Formats: sequence, C-alpha cells, structure tokens
Amino acid sequence: MAEALYIRVFEEKVVASLPRQYSRSDNKLTVSERGRLSTAFQETWSLLNTEECGKELQDQLAKLSLKDVFQIREAAIFTVDNIPESQQREIARQMKHGQDEGWDAAKFRARVMEVVVACTRCLESKGKDRYSQPDQAPLGLFGIFDQWQEYLEWFE
Repeated sequence: MAEALYIRVFEEKVVASLPRQYSRSDNKLTVSERGRLSTAFQETWSLLNTEECGKELQDQLAKLSLKDVFQIREAAIFTVDNIPESQQREIARQMKHGQDEGWDAAKFRARVMEVVVACTRCLESKGKDRYSQPDQAPLGLFGIFDQWQEYLEWFE
C-alpha cells in the first residue's frame, strides 16, 4: 500500500504537471513508467531501512547501474520535496522505517538526504554528476518518463 500511495502522489504532483505535448487526460503513468517508479521507490526505501551511511551507503549504490542510482536520487528528492509529512509518515510506517511512536520527521528527512547525498557522490565518482535535463521536465523530474529515456542513456 505504501508504494500505491507514493505513486498516487507522484501522479497527482508530477504527471499532472507534464507539459501539454506530454500530458495525459487521466494523469496516470504508463505501465513502463510505473515499473520504473516502483523499482526506484523500492530501492530508495531499501536504502532508507539500512543502517549504512556515508561510504558504506555509497558502496551499496556502486553495485547498481548509474541509471538506477539517478532514479533513486529522484525518488528520494521527490519524497522530501513533494510528499506531505503525514503521508511520509504513513509510507514510512508501512515500509517499517519507524513506528508511529518513534516517528521523527527531522530524522527521517535527514536520512532521506543522506541517501540523496550518497547518490550524488556515486554519480560524481563516475563523472556523471553534470547532466542535461529536459527543459520541460515537471518539477525537474524526468528519469522515469518514457519520452525522456534517451536522456538516461548518458548514464550508461
């Protein structure tokens, strides 16, 4: 259910903001986009639920493709920038990243930012931290969309 909530919020905030030529009447992700977002969501929460930080977290990311690292980075950024705290709390509860009693929004945000920083450092270490972004990417997010997959080829 956490994943469904995350995808719903993504569709409401990002898909609904697509430029006219890419807009969808139902504001829904395609099957392939949903698959990419689902994978990025699962990987992000897997990292959030580990005790690893700093170099250990970067080492774990180094095992993934750079394309995956980029999509995880986008998923983490979306989480802290666009999901309301009450929904972050619900997703975290469902994903076992803290029980309601132990929920601390500031600690959660700090942990998500650790993942973002680790992803950024992983991309930097491979010389892939400076990338071209589509001009009309909604909220600066484009990694999961079908029409912008050619941009992700740069990470391969």
